[in-house]
Amino acid sequence: MTLVRDVLARDPSSWAIPNLGVAKVGQPRTDEEWAVLRYELDAFVAEGEYATGLGRIMDNYLKNLDKPSQPAAWLSGFYGSGKSHLIRVLESLWADRVFPDGARARGLVHLPDEIAVEFRELETRGQQFGGRFAAAGALSAGGTSVGLSILAIVFAAAGLPEDYAQARLVLWLRDEGLLDAVRSHLVAEGRSLEAELPHMYVSERLAKAMLAARPTFATSVAEASKALRTQFPSDKTIDESTFLQVLEEALRSTNKAREIPLTLVVLDELQQFVGDDTDRVNEVQQLVEACCSEFRSRILFVGAGQMSLGATPILQKLLHRFTVSVALQDRDLDRVVRSVVLRKRPERSKEIEAVLDQVSGEISRQLAGSGIAPNGADQEFLVADYPLLPARRRLWERFLRAVDTAGRAGQLRTQMRVVLDATREVAGRELGVVVPVDRIYDEQESALQQSGALPAVTAELVSDLAKDTENGVLAWHRNERQDAGRSLP
Repeated sequence: MTLVRDVLARDPSSWAIPNLGVAKVGQPRTDEEWAVLRYELDAFVAEGEYATGLGRIMDNYLKNLDKPSQPAAWLSGFYGSGKSHLIRVLESLWADRVFPDGARARGLVHLPDEIAVEFRELETRGQQFGGRFAAAGALSAGGTSVGLSILAIVFAAAGLPEDYAQARLVLWLRDEGLLDAVRSHLVAEGRSLEAELPHMYVSERLAKAMLAARPTFATSVAEASKALRTQFPSDKTIDESTFLQVLEEALRSTNKAREIPLTLVVLDELQQFVGDDTDRVNEVQQLVEACCSEFRSRILFVGAGQMSLGATPILQKLLHRFTVSVALQDRDLDRVVRSVVLRKRPERSKEIEAVLDQVSGEISRQLAGSGIAPNGADQEFLVADYPLLPARRRLWERFLRAVDTAGRAGQLRTQMRVVLDATREVAGRELGVVVPVDRIYDEQESALQQSGALPAVTAELVSDLAKDTENGVLAWHRNERQDAGRSLP
Protein backbone atom coordinates (compact mmCIF):
# COMPACT_ATOMS: atom_id res chain seq x y z
CA MET A 1 0.00 0.00 0.00
CA THR A 2 1.34 3.40 -1.01
CA LEU A 3 1.19 6.05 1.69
CA VAL A 4 1.07 9.80 1.25
CA ARG A 5 4.58 10.16 2.68
CA ASP A 6 5.89 7.77 0.02
CA VAL A 7 5.19 10.24 -2.79
CA LEU A 8 6.57 13.32 -1.02
CA ALA A 9 10.19 14.38 -1.50
CA ARG A 10 10.51 14.73 2.28
CA ASP A 11 8.50 12.93 4.94
CA PRO A 12 6.74 15.82 6.75
CA SER A 13 7.01 13.97 10.05
CA SER A 14 10.81 14.00 9.82
CA TRP A 15 11.45 17.73 9.62
CA ALA A 16 10.27 21.10 10.87
CA ILE A 17 10.66 24.73 9.81
CA PRO A 18 13.54 25.88 12.03
CA ASN A 19 12.88 29.62 11.76
CA LEU A 20 9.07 29.23 11.98
CA GLY A 21 8.95 30.92 8.59
CA VAL A 22 10.46 34.17 9.91
CA ALA A 23 13.69 35.20 8.16
CA LYS A 24 15.86 37.57 10.21
CA VAL A 25 18.59 39.46 8.42
CA GLY A 26 22.02 39.89 9.98
CA GLN A 27 25.17 37.97 10.80
CA PRO A 28 24.56 34.56 12.47
CA ARG A 29 26.37 34.10 15.78
CA THR A 30 25.07 30.96 17.47
CA ASP A 31 24.93 27.38 16.17
CA GLU A 32 21.15 27.67 16.02
CA GLU A 33 21.32 30.83 13.90
CA TRP A 34 23.78 29.18 11.50
CA ALA A 35 21.42 26.18 11.21
CA VAL A 36 18.50 28.50 10.40
CA LEU A 37 20.52 30.28 7.70
CA ARG A 38 21.49 26.94 6.16
CA TYR A 39 17.81 25.98 5.99
CA GLU A 40 16.86 29.34 4.47
CA LEU A 41 19.45 29.02 1.73
CA ASP A 42 18.64 25.39 0.98
CA ALA A 43 14.88 26.08 0.96
CA PHE A 44 15.08 29.19 -1.23
CA VAL A 45 12.88 28.77 -4.28
CA ALA A 46 14.65 30.52 -7.15
CA GLU A 47 11.52 30.71 -9.30
CA GLY A 48 8.96 33.33 -10.25
CA GLU A 49 9.60 36.85 -9.00
CA TYR A 50 12.14 35.58 -6.46
CA ALA A 51 14.42 34.54 -9.30
CA THR A 52 13.43 37.40 -11.61
CA GLY A 53 13.97 39.96 -8.86
CA LEU A 54 17.31 38.52 -7.80
CA GLY A 55 18.48 38.53 -11.41
CA ARG A 56 17.19 42.06 -12.00
CA ILE A 57 19.07 43.43 -8.97
CA MET A 58 22.32 41.74 -9.92
CA ASP A 59 22.10 42.59 -13.62
CA ASN A 60 21.50 46.29 -12.94
CA TYR A 61 24.31 46.48 -10.41
CA LEU A 62 26.90 44.91 -12.72
CA LYS A 63 25.80 47.06 -15.68
CA ASN A 64 26.24 50.25 -13.66
CA LEU A 65 29.41 49.27 -11.82
CA ASP A 66 31.68 51.45 -13.94
CA LYS A 67 29.25 54.35 -14.24
CA PRO A 68 29.05 57.52 -12.12
CA SER A 69 25.92 56.40 -10.26
CA GLN A 70 24.41 53.15 -9.02
CA PRO A 71 20.57 53.00 -9.00
CA ALA A 72 19.03 51.64 -5.82
CA ALA A 73 16.45 48.83 -5.75
CA TRP A 74 13.06 48.63 -4.04
CA LEU A 75 11.59 45.29 -2.91
CA SER A 76 7.85 45.28 -2.19
CA GLY A 77 5.31 42.65 -1.21
CA PHE A 78 2.54 42.04 1.30
CA TYR A 79 3.51 41.18 4.87
CA GLY A 80 4.83 37.64 4.98
CA SER A 81 5.40 37.38 1.23
CA GLY A 82 9.04 36.38 1.67
CA LYS A 83 10.79 39.76 1.35
CA SER A 84 13.10 39.11 4.30
CA HIS A 85 13.88 35.62 2.97
CA LEU A 86 14.89 37.06 -0.40
CA ILE A 87 16.97 39.74 1.33
CA ARG A 88 18.64 37.10 3.49
CA VAL A 89 19.57 35.05 0.44
CA LEU A 90 20.82 38.08 -1.51
CA GLU A 91 22.97 39.21 1.42
CA SER A 92 24.49 35.73 1.89
CA LEU A 93 25.13 35.17 -1.81
CA TRP A 94 26.68 38.62 -2.25
CA ALA A 95 29.37 37.89 0.33
CA ASP A 96 29.27 34.12 -0.33
CA ARG A 97 29.06 33.67 3.43
CA VAL A 98 31.24 30.90 4.85
CA PHE A 99 29.71 28.55 7.42
CA PRO A 100 31.63 27.21 10.44
CA ASP A 101 31.97 23.82 8.72
CA GLY A 102 33.45 25.41 5.59
CA ALA A 103 30.30 25.31 3.46
CA ARG A 104 29.62 28.42 1.38
CA ALA A 105 26.31 30.11 0.69
CA ARG A 106 26.50 29.69 -3.09
CA GLY A 107 26.95 25.96 -2.68
CA LEU A 108 23.66 25.72 -0.75
CA VAL A 109 21.35 27.72 -3.03
CA HIS A 110 20.03 26.21 -6.25
CA LEU A 111 20.21 29.12 -8.69
CA PRO A 112 19.33 29.31 -12.38
CA ASP A 113 22.49 29.33 -14.49
CA GLU A 114 22.05 32.93 -15.65
CA ILE A 115 21.90 34.21 -12.05
CA ALA A 116 24.78 32.03 -10.89
CA VAL A 117 26.89 33.58 -13.66
CA GLU A 118 26.15 37.07 -12.34
CA PHE A 119 27.32 36.20 -8.84
CA ARG A 120 30.53 34.76 -10.29
CA GLU A 121 30.99 38.01 -12.21
CA LEU A 122 30.48 39.92 -8.96
CA GLU A 123 33.24 37.87 -7.34
CA THR A 124 35.60 38.52 -10.25
CA ARG A 125 34.94 42.25 -10.19
CA GLY A 126 35.35 42.31 -6.44
CA GLN A 127 38.92 41.10 -6.79
CA GLN A 128 39.72 44.37 -8.54
CA PHE A 129 38.65 46.34 -5.47
CA GLY A 130 38.49 45.38 -1.81
CA GLY A 131 36.40 42.28 -2.24
CA ARG A 132 32.68 42.16 -1.45
CA PHE A 133 30.78 43.30 1.63
CA ALA A 134 27.10 42.94 2.53
CA ALA A 135 25.11 44.51 5.35
CA ALA A 136 21.39 44.12 6.00
CA GLY A 137 19.09 45.14 8.79
CA ALA A 138 16.02 47.07 9.82
CA LEU A 139 16.29 50.84 9.98
CA SER A 140 15.70 51.22 13.68
CA ALA A 141 18.87 50.24 15.48
CA GLY A 142 20.24 53.81 15.39
CA GLY A 143 17.11 55.51 16.72
CA THR A 144 15.39 58.28 14.78
CA SER A 145 18.43 59.36 12.75
CA VAL A 146 18.54 57.77 9.30
CA GLY A 147 22.31 58.22 9.10
CA LEU A 148 22.97 56.57 12.46
CA SER A 149 20.56 53.74 11.64
CA ILE A 150 22.36 52.99 8.37
CA LEU A 151 25.72 53.12 10.10
CA ALA A 152 24.47 50.75 12.82
CA ILE A 153 23.59 48.18 10.13
CA VAL A 154 27.01 48.55 8.48
CA PHE A 155 28.84 48.45 11.82
CA ALA A 156 27.16 45.19 12.82
CA ALA A 157 28.04 43.52 9.51
CA ALA A 158 31.65 44.74 9.80
CA GLY A 159 32.04 43.18 13.24
CA LEU A 160 31.89 46.52 15.03
CA PRO A 161 29.59 47.62 17.87
CA GLU A 162 26.28 48.97 16.56
CA ASP A 163 26.50 52.00 18.84
CA TYR A 164 28.00 54.98 17.01
CA ALA A 165 30.40 56.14 19.77
CA GLN A 166 31.61 52.62 20.53
CA ALA A 167 32.21 51.85 16.86
CA ARG A 168 34.13 55.11 16.36
CA LEU A 169 36.41 54.21 19.27
CA VAL A 170 37.10 50.71 17.93
CA LEU A 171 37.81 52.10 14.45
CA TRP A 172 40.23 54.67 15.94
CA LEU A 173 42.02 52.03 18.02
CA ARG A 174 42.37 49.85 14.91
CA ASP A 175 43.68 52.70 12.76
CA GLU A 176 46.19 53.69 15.46
CA GLY A 177 47.39 50.13 15.92
CA LEU A 178 46.25 50.08 19.55
CA LEU A 179 43.32 47.65 19.40
CA ASP A 180 45.22 44.46 20.22
CA ALA A 181 47.11 46.13 23.08
CA VAL A 182 43.90 47.44 24.65
CA ARG A 183 42.21 44.06 24.31
CA SER A 184 45.18 42.24 25.84
CA HIS A 185 45.32 44.62 28.80
CA LEU A 186 41.61 44.11 29.54
CA VAL A 187 41.89 40.33 29.22
CA ALA A 188 44.73 40.38 31.75
CA GLU A 189 42.37 42.22 34.10
CA GLY A 190 39.73 39.55 33.62
CA ARG A 191 37.56 41.74 31.38
CA SER A 192 36.93 42.22 27.66
CA LEU A 193 36.62 45.23 25.40
CA GLU A 194 33.03 44.26 24.54
CA ALA A 195 32.13 44.28 28.25
CA GLU A 196 33.64 47.72 28.84
CA LEU A 197 32.39 49.56 25.75
CA PRO A 198 28.75 50.00 26.89
CA HIS A 199 30.01 52.18 29.79
CA MET A 200 33.15 53.49 28.11
CA TYR A 201 32.88 57.00 29.59
CA VAL A 202 33.05 55.80 33.19
CA SER A 203 35.09 52.60 32.86
CA GLU A 204 38.36 52.90 34.79
CA ARG A 205 39.54 49.60 33.31
CA LEU A 206 39.14 50.92 29.76
CA ALA A 207 40.82 54.21 30.66
CA LYS A 208 43.77 52.34 32.18
CA ALA A 209 43.97 50.09 29.11
CA MET A 210 44.08 53.16 26.87
CA LEU A 211 46.89 54.68 28.94
CA ALA A 212 48.82 51.40 28.94
CA ALA A 213 48.57 51.22 25.15
CA ARG A 214 49.40 54.90 24.65
CA PRO A 215 50.69 56.78 27.72
CA THR A 216 50.36 60.14 25.92
CA PHE A 217 46.61 59.69 25.43
CA ALA A 218 45.99 61.52 28.75
CA THR A 219 47.69 62.48 31.98
CA SER A 220 45.46 60.42 34.28
CA VAL A 221 42.63 57.93 34.37
CA ALA A 222 40.14 60.75 34.92
CA GLU A 223 41.53 62.71 31.98
CA ALA A 224 41.44 59.57 29.82
CA SER A 225 37.73 59.10 30.56
CA LYS A 226 37.12 62.76 29.75
CA ALA A 227 39.03 62.42 26.48
CA LEU A 228 36.90 59.43 25.50
CA ARG A 229 33.73 61.44 26.06
CA THR A 230 35.11 64.38 24.07
CA GLN A 231 36.62 62.52 21.12
CA PHE A 232 33.90 59.88 20.77
CA PRO A 233 30.61 61.54 21.77
CA SER A 234 27.32 59.68 21.80
CA ASP A 235 25.59 61.72 19.09
CA LYS A 236 21.86 61.55 18.40
CA THR A 237 22.18 63.02 14.91
CA ILE A 238 24.89 63.10 12.27
CA ASP A 239 25.56 65.46 9.37
CA GLU A 240 26.10 64.24 5.83
CA SER A 241 29.87 64.81 5.63
CA THR A 242 30.51 63.00 8.92
CA PHE A 243 28.22 60.17 7.83
CA LEU A 244 30.18 59.67 4.62
CA GLN A 245 33.51 59.85 6.45
CA VAL A 246 32.53 57.25 9.06
CA LEU A 247 30.89 54.99 6.47
CA GLU A 248 34.11 55.03 4.43
CA GLU A 249 36.17 54.20 7.53
CA ALA A 250 33.90 51.27 8.33
CA LEU A 251 33.94 49.90 4.76
CA ARG A 252 37.73 50.20 4.44
CA SER A 253 38.13 48.34 7.73
CA THR A 254 36.55 45.22 6.18
CA ASN A 255 39.57 44.27 4.06
CA LYS A 256 43.34 44.28 4.29
CA ALA A 257 43.71 46.39 1.15
CA ARG A 258 41.82 49.22 2.88
CA GLU A 259 39.72 49.61 -0.28
CA ILE A 260 36.02 50.41 -0.65
CA PRO A 261 34.61 46.94 -1.45
CA LEU A 262 31.68 46.19 -3.71
CA THR A 263 29.02 46.85 -1.10
CA LEU A 264 25.40 45.82 -0.61
CA VAL A 265 23.38 47.70 2.00
CA VAL A 266 19.85 46.40 2.55
CA LEU A 267 17.43 48.62 4.48
CA ASP A 268 14.72 46.22 5.60
CA GLU A 269 11.37 47.65 6.75
CA LEU A 270 12.32 51.02 5.23
CA GLN A 271 8.71 51.91 4.51
CA GLN A 272 7.76 51.25 8.12
CA PHE A 273 10.68 53.38 9.32
CA VAL A 274 9.86 56.48 7.28
CA GLY A 275 6.10 56.19 7.81
CA ASP A 276 4.52 59.56 7.08
CA ASP A 277 7.63 61.51 8.08
CA THR A 278 8.68 63.74 5.19
CA ASP A 279 11.95 64.64 6.91
CA ARG A 280 12.94 61.00 7.23
CA VAL A 281 12.18 60.11 3.63
CA ASN A 282 14.10 63.20 2.46
CA GLU A 283 17.08 62.18 4.59
CA VAL A 284 17.02 58.68 3.12
CA GLN A 285 17.02 60.08 -0.39
CA GLN A 286 19.81 62.58 0.35
CA LEU A 287 22.10 60.07 2.03
CA VAL A 288 21.63 57.45 -0.68
CA GLU A 289 22.33 60.12 -3.32
CA ALA A 290 25.42 61.26 -1.39
CA CYS A 291 26.78 57.71 -1.18
CA CYS A 292 26.31 57.20 -4.90
CA SER A 293 28.18 60.44 -5.57
CA GLU A 294 30.96 59.86 -3.04
CA PHE A 295 31.62 56.18 -3.75
CA ARG A 296 30.53 56.22 -7.40
CA SER A 297 28.86 52.94 -8.28
CA ARG A 298 30.34 50.56 -5.72
CA ILE A 299 27.49 50.74 -3.19
CA LEU A 300 24.07 49.24 -3.91
CA PHE A 301 21.18 50.17 -1.64
CA VAL A 302 18.11 47.93 -1.48
CA GLY A 303 15.03 49.17 0.38
CA ALA A 304 12.04 47.04 1.34
CA GLY A 305 8.41 47.70 2.19
CA GLN A 306 4.93 46.32 1.75
CA MET A 307 3.93 48.91 -0.84
CA SER A 308 5.32 49.93 -4.19
CA LEU A 309 6.98 53.34 -4.32
CA GLY A 310 4.07 54.80 -6.26
CA ALA A 311 1.53 53.86 -3.59
CA THR A 312 1.80 56.96 -1.37
CA PRO A 313 3.00 60.57 -1.85
CA ILE A 314 5.72 59.98 0.77
CA LEU A 315 7.15 56.91 -0.97
CA GLN A 316 6.96 58.62 -4.35
CA LYS A 317 9.80 60.86 -3.20
CA LEU A 318 12.11 57.83 -3.48
CA LEU A 319 11.09 56.92 -7.03
CA HIS A 320 13.97 58.73 -8.72
CA ARG A 321 16.61 57.02 -6.58
CA PHE A 322 15.16 53.50 -6.06
CA THR A 323 14.54 52.80 -9.73
CA VAL A 324 15.00 49.01 -9.81
CA SER A 325 11.67 47.49 -8.76
CA VAL A 326 10.97 43.96 -7.47
CA ALA A 327 7.37 43.13 -6.45
CA LEU A 328 6.49 39.79 -4.84
CA GLN A 329 3.00 38.41 -5.54
CA ASP A 330 0.63 35.76 -4.15
CA ARG A 331 1.72 33.31 -6.82
CA ASP A 332 5.28 33.50 -5.50
CA LEU A 333 4.01 32.41 -2.09
CA ASP A 334 2.30 29.40 -3.69
CA ARG A 335 5.55 28.39 -5.38
CA VAL A 336 7.39 28.40 -2.06
CA VAL A 337 4.79 26.26 -0.30
CA ARG A 338 4.73 23.77 -3.18
CA SER A 339 8.49 23.56 -3.45
CA VAL A 340 9.37 23.43 0.24
CA VAL A 341 6.48 21.57 1.89
CA LEU A 342 4.54 19.78 -0.88
CA ARG A 343 7.34 18.84 -3.28
CA LYS A 344 6.83 15.35 -4.77
CA ARG A 345 9.16 12.63 -5.89
CA PRO A 346 9.27 13.10 -9.69
CA GLU A 347 8.88 9.40 -10.38
CA ARG A 348 5.62 9.26 -8.36
CA SER A 349 3.79 12.07 -10.16
CA LYS A 350 1.97 9.76 -12.59
CA GLU A 351 0.78 7.61 -9.69
CA ILE A 352 -0.68 10.63 -7.89
CA GLU A 353 -2.29 11.85 -11.10
CA ALA A 354 -3.96 8.48 -11.69
CA VAL A 355 -5.45 8.41 -8.18
CA LEU A 356 -6.80 11.95 -8.52
CA ASP A 357 -8.28 11.20 -11.93
CA GLN A 358 -10.47 8.50 -10.32
CA VAL A 359 -12.25 11.16 -8.24
CA SER A 360 -12.10 14.06 -10.71
CA GLY A 361 -15.87 14.46 -10.54
CA GLU A 362 -15.86 14.93 -6.78
CA ILE A 363 -12.96 17.37 -7.05
CA SER A 364 -14.74 19.51 -9.64
CA ARG A 365 -17.80 19.81 -7.37
CA GLN A 366 -15.84 21.14 -4.37
CA LEU A 367 -17.13 24.62 -3.36
CA ALA A 368 -19.14 24.74 -6.58
CA GLY A 369 -20.75 28.07 -7.34
CA SER A 370 -18.34 30.05 -5.21
CA GLY A 371 -15.66 32.48 -6.34
CA ILE A 372 -12.96 29.98 -5.43
CA ALA A 373 -14.53 26.92 -7.04
CA PRO A 374 -12.36 24.56 -9.11
CA ASN A 375 -11.45 25.87 -12.56
CA GLY A 376 -9.55 24.73 -15.61
CA ALA A 377 -6.28 26.21 -14.39
CA ASP A 378 -6.35 23.92 -11.32
CA GLN A 379 -5.40 20.89 -13.42
CA GLU A 380 -1.86 22.20 -13.65
CA PHE A 381 -1.48 22.24 -9.87
CA LEU A 382 -3.49 19.19 -8.74
CA VAL A 383 -0.43 17.00 -8.31
CA ALA A 384 1.74 19.83 -6.98
CA ASP A 385 -0.85 20.76 -4.31
CA TYR A 386 -1.66 17.21 -3.18
CA PRO A 387 -2.61 16.25 -0.45
CA LEU A 388 -4.39 19.61 -0.56
CA LEU A 389 -6.83 20.56 -3.29
CA PRO A 390 -6.36 23.89 -5.11
CA ALA A 391 -9.88 25.14 -4.24
CA ARG A 392 -9.29 24.34 -0.57
CA ARG A 393 -5.96 26.14 -0.65
CA ARG A 394 -7.73 29.23 -1.98
CA LEU A 395 -10.31 28.95 0.78
CA TRP A 396 -7.57 28.66 3.38
CA GLU A 397 -5.82 31.73 1.99
CA ARG A 398 -9.04 33.77 2.08
CA PHE A 399 -9.71 32.51 5.58
CA LEU A 400 -6.25 33.45 6.87
CA ARG A 401 -6.46 36.91 5.36
CA ALA A 402 -9.88 37.45 6.94
CA VAL A 403 -8.64 36.31 10.34
CA ASP A 404 -5.44 38.35 10.19
CA THR A 405 -6.79 41.64 8.81
CA ALA A 406 -3.80 43.59 10.14
CA GLY A 407 -1.36 41.31 8.33
CA ARG A 408 0.67 40.65 11.46
CA ALA A 409 0.87 36.87 11.17
CA GLY A 410 2.51 36.81 7.74
CA GLN A 411 0.95 34.78 4.96
CA LEU A 412 4.06 32.85 3.95
CA ARG A 413 5.08 31.72 7.40
CA THR A 414 1.47 30.94 8.40
CA GLN A 415 0.65 28.94 5.29
CA MET A 416 3.91 27.01 5.42
CA ARG A 417 3.29 26.04 9.04
CA VAL A 418 -0.40 25.19 8.52
CA VAL A 419 0.25 23.17 5.36
CA LEU A 420 3.16 21.31 6.93
CA ASP A 421 1.12 20.40 10.02
CA ALA A 422 -1.84 19.31 7.91
CA THR A 423 0.33 17.22 5.58
CA ARG A 424 2.02 15.63 8.56
CA GLU A 425 -1.37 14.43 9.85
CA VAL A 426 -2.23 12.52 6.66
CA ALA A 427 1.31 11.39 5.79
CA GLY A 428 0.77 7.90 7.21
CA ARG A 429 -2.50 7.29 5.40
CA GLU A 430 -3.15 5.66 2.03
CA LEU A 431 -2.46 7.61 -1.13
CA GLY A 432 -5.70 9.31 -2.18
CA VAL A 433 -6.51 10.87 1.18
CA VAL A 434 -6.72 14.64 1.07
CA VAL A 435 -6.53 17.19 3.87
CA PRO A 436 -10.06 18.03 5.07
CA VAL A 437 -11.17 21.58 4.40
CA ASP A 438 -12.16 22.19 8.03
CA ARG A 439 -8.61 21.49 9.18
CA ILE A 440 -8.07 25.25 9.03
CA TYR A 441 -10.74 25.75 11.70
CA ASP A 442 -9.01 23.39 14.12
CA GLU A 443 -5.73 25.20 13.44
CA GLN A 444 -7.04 28.72 13.91
CA GLU A 445 -9.78 28.26 16.53
CA SER A 446 -7.69 29.78 19.33
CA ALA A 447 -6.62 32.76 17.22
CA LEU A 448 -10.23 33.31 16.14
CA GLN A 449 -11.39 33.51 19.73
CA GLN A 450 -8.51 35.77 20.78
CA SER A 451 -9.27 38.21 17.96
CA GLY A 452 -12.98 38.24 18.76
CA ALA A 453 -13.92 36.90 15.32
CA LEU A 454 -15.29 33.71 16.93
CA PRO A 455 -17.60 34.31 19.91
CA ALA A 456 -17.00 32.00 22.85
CA VAL A 457 -20.59 30.71 22.72
CA THR A 458 -20.15 29.69 19.07
CA ALA A 459 -16.85 27.97 19.79
CA GLU A 460 -18.49 26.05 22.63
CA LEU A 461 -21.38 25.03 20.38
CA VAL A 462 -18.99 23.70 17.72
CA SER A 463 -17.06 21.86 20.40
CA ASP A 464 -20.22 20.21 21.73
CA LEU A 465 -21.32 19.19 18.25
CA ALA A 466 -17.93 17.65 17.63
CA LYS A 467 -18.11 15.42 20.71
CA ASP A 468 -18.39 11.70 20.15
CA THR A 469 -21.98 11.43 21.38
CA GLU A 470 -25.35 10.64 19.85
CA ASN A 471 -26.11 14.35 19.74
CA GLY A 472 -22.78 15.23 18.25
CA VAL A 473 -23.59 15.93 14.61
CA LEU A 474 -20.01 16.77 13.74
CA ALA A 475 -18.84 13.59 15.43
CA TRP A 476 -20.77 11.60 12.82
CA HIS A 477 -19.15 13.56 9.99
CA ARG A 478 -15.74 13.06 11.55
CA ASN A 479 -16.20 9.30 11.65
CA GLU A 480 -17.43 9.31 8.08
CA ARG A 481 -14.37 11.29 7.09
CA GLN A 482 -12.11 8.73 8.75
CA ASP A 483 -13.78 5.87 6.90
CA ALA A 484 -14.18 7.53 3.51
CA GLY A 485 -10.90 9.39 3.51
CA ARG A 486 -9.59 7.44 0.56
CA SER A 487 -11.48 9.79 -1.73
CA LEU A 488 -12.78 13.19 -0.66
CA PRO A 489 -13.72 13.76 2.99
